[in-house]
Amino acid sequence: MFIRYLADTSALPPAGQALEYLQSLLRIAPVRLCSMSAGLSGKWVHYSALLATPMVGPFVNVVCCDPARWKWEQQLAVPQRNGKPETIRGTVELYTANVRNVLIVCHLPQDQEQIATARRYEQLIVPSEMFRMGWEYNGAPSAIVIPTPVTDLDAFRAAVIG
Repeated sequence: MFIRYLADTSALPPAGQALEYLQSLLRIAPVRLCSMSAGLSGKWVHYSALLATPMVGPFVNVVCCDPARWKWEQQLAVPQRNGKPETIRGTVELYTANVRNVLIVCHLPQDQEQIATARRYEQLIVPSEMFRMGWEYNGAPSAIVIPTPVTDLDAFRAAVIG
């Protein structure tokens, strides 16, 4: 079992909580880190080897980044054979079909689309009771509170692995 961790790896404050969760994920299973913020910054640089962790076999998809990155419309200008550009558009989503998906939320929802995206995940984890109440007040699915730094590794493991 592997953990694929799609996280905010910037030097901004929310990424600090993502880093705290990473340090506990490493105690559960091997982790493949995927940066959702264009590279590793600050304390994240020490974990650069995790960008190349081989993933063989089943994995859990764990997402901890800005809600705007959970699902978005992407467009690329791609040159055609005739030299004219073609714009390719599509929806990109961090949720992965056919695996366990865990969403760690360190931001309150901004709109109903973010709540709808969060509903797809098998487990929501929040860092505090305040975040849990904020999410549930906005109609989001219930979440489990796992504060950082993680002190109850058994509860965290159960929430992540299922």
